[in-house]
Amino acid sequence: MVKFRDMGDQEIPLEGGHSGFAVSKVGDTVRRVQSEHSKFEHDLLLLLEAKGFEYAPRFLGIDENDREILSYVDGVTPRESYEPKEDVFAKVMHILKKFHDATADSVLAEDKEVVCHNDFAPWNTVVKDGVIVAMIDFGGATPGYRVQDIAYSFWTFLELSDYAKTDKNLQQLGRIYSLYGEFDAHAFLPALIQHQNETLAMRKYKAQHEAAEEMREFSRVRIEQIEKEIAWTQENSEDIKKLLGVSYGAL
Repeated sequence: MVKFRDMGDQEIPLEGGHSGFAVSKVGDTVRRVQSEHSKFEHDLLLLLEAKGFEYAPRFLGIDENDREILSYVDGVTPRESYEPKEDVFAKVMHILKKFHDATADSVLAEDKEVVCHNDFAPWNTVVKDGVIVAMIDFGGATPGYRVQDIAYSFWTFLELSDYAKTDKNLQQLGRIYSLYGEFDAHAFLPALIQHQNETLAMRKYKAQHEAAEEMREFSRVRIEQIEKEIAWTQENSEDIKKLLGVSYGAL
């Protein structure tokens, strides 16, 4: 791998995301500390570029400090809600569909349907002028099934803990086939429940064991919100089944 030497550009720390890896902007590039998963991520970004997927940064190489170099995508990464100038759920499903289709039948998908991002949520987007322009942070991507990402993004992009939005959120779910296309609808509700329960368990652990009090408090706040979202899912499970046109046994 060719290593690039910086030519004096100022290094600016970037905020956003929940990965915990230091990220900086240098000129028109982003530098990020590598992890054990970086090789898969780099191969994925190269595949997406080859397939013409326009919603991801480009992998450009490794710098002299052994950090990955990515193209910089202009915009902001929302840490809180923002004022969208588009149909956000439609855009999210459009991006997911294109991402999944680009990875289907690839070596990276192995024996699964596609490569899953596994954390396509507001904090892993770049927004410019109220419009989502990129999906970022592929550090958790793995081979998987379309429904895994679909259920997760339904949960994270819609405010399920806000019961005043229940009708609107169920209406969004009712559009999912027209927005995304076919997927394993029978696996949607189990995948949603699994995502929520696993994330709740992770946040409970971090609320006790994170080194920084700020991070422990962040997890405590998230625990309360996730518990509300789990309750929402349980209370609306029958409507979710009807909207997806599927039936389940006991969950």
